[in-house]
Amino acid sequence: MTTYQWRDGGPTPKVDADTFGRTVEALANGAPPFTVSPQQIVDEARERGSAIKALFDWNDSTAAESWRCQQARHYLGRLEVVVVEQRAGRATSSRAFYSVNVGERGYMARDRVLSDRDLRLQVIATAKKELEIYMVKYGAVLRFGNYIPRLTNIIDDMQSEIARLADVASKPKRKSKQAEGDRMGARV
Repeated sequence: MTTYQWRDGGPTPKVDADTFGRTVEALANGAPPFTVSPQQIVDEARERGSAIKALFDWNDSTAAESWRCQQARHYLGRLEVVVVEQRAGRATSSRAFYSVNVGERGYMARDRVLSDRDLRLQVIATAKKELEIYMVKYGAVLRFGNYIPRLTNIIDDMQSEIARLADVASKPKRKSKQAEGDRMGARV
């Protein structure tokens, strides 16, 4: 018998992972092609006495608002900033906003994340975790073979950058001579 658990990171669902997993298994084993859609899961949860009913918000006004927030997350995740390199004349793009936690979770502009060591640390740590999850999730199916060492090197590089940023964060900030001069002048 398969045992299920919820992945770490995020709110704990109101239903046990095994209960949800067994429900999805039962739905998938129902009829060919032995797959289950999100709609089938919601339909099952809607049934009176369903073991997974508590996972879903059945209040239409709050559920609709929640869905719109999910759509906003989706669009923020797809939005990119176009950067044109003056010398080469090439255009590249990168993500415009990143999900960060600054007391509460929200999306922050790329430039602000890049200019703040702690925010960069968060984003790099998240990227590292996502790459590790990707390798675990698809490693057995895709049989990365010669890609595994390269991906492992990337993860190691990310860990080095995380350690460097954390080390910089733990050291007291040195005052610049200009700042000391300004402070001395303020005492006079």
